[in-house]
Amino acid sequence: MVIGSVVAGLMLTASVEACCGGTASAADEAAVRAAVSDYVDSIYQVQPAKVHRSVAPDLNKLGVTFKRDGTTSMPRMSYDELLEVAKKYNVAGRIPPGAIKQIRILDIQSHISNARLEAEWGVDYLLLTKDQDGRWQIRQVLWQAKR
Repeated sequence: MVIGSVVAGLMLTASVEACCGGTASAADEAAVRAAVSDYVDSIYQVQPAKVHRSVAPDLNKLGVTFKRDGTTSMPRMSYDELLEVAKKYNVAGRIPPGAIKQIRILDIQSHISNARLEAEWGVDYLLLTKDQDGRWQIRQVLWQAKR
């Protein structure tokens, strides 16, 4: 039991050092990962409460989508619009069970972080901040839809 805990701790430490040059704590790495996971799970699992937990109310989200004629559009999404997506998008099971959810933390500093998420809809790059209470929240998302 103790050996397993030590190995798990070493693996988490190696993960933090790999993503962040050793500057982030294991707790910060876990909290950033949890925020990104809550963000995607809010849509996958139709759980808008996870948006409240993981996304700041002043969210700025901008995407690139591809039209049938080959042109692109750049829709914006607010916090309230994300809540509506989380409430409705997957109610009918549009997202298949076991859909891709790959989270890669790119960097963590004392109060800012960035991460990459590959999800059913495409790739998101997320910027997060740590508030005075130590809670990590997503502030900005730049995403590109799958072609």
